[in-house]
Amino acid sequence: MCATSTATAPTCDSSDIRSVLLQENAEQLQSADVQQMPEQMVKIAQPLYETLMPLVKEQVRAQIKVCDMSKTAVSVAPAEFGSWEAVAQRLVKERSAPVIQKRDRSVAAVKGSVEDVALVKAEYAAKLADIEADVYHSPCELHMEVSACYNFL
Repeated sequence: MCATSTATAPTCDSSDIRSVLLQENAEQLQSADVQQMPEQMVKIAQPLYETLMPLVKEQVRAQIKVCDMSKTAVSVAPAEFGSWEAVAQRLVKERSAPVIQKRDRSVAAVKGSVEDVALVKAEYAAKLADIEADVYHSPCELHMEVSACYNFL
């Protein structure tokens, strides 16, 4: 099977090695279920395949460390506030402050007419509602860089 050269080591081609391995392990491989094909392939019977495949899969799974990262998630929370709702309330308060001051000056300028005061307050209530809606419906930009390190071994 292997030709020995006059130099030192025997030289073998891969088909010779495969044949030798098959012959040496014929009993363990249940040689009736294993056949050498002409295109240098080995054909095994279905029962042997069903016996060996789970073992091969287990060995591969044990050798290759895989982590399913398909459910990885990132959440962003405000650093100076307890929630995003608190951030929105703060923005509404900041944007509403000048309008509230202007409303108070307008109410003081009306000088006691109850109907006029109600009209001024209704007008400014609509403005305050617009400010709140604008804050809650305005998209905010978030610029960030995320890096993750994972040791696969």
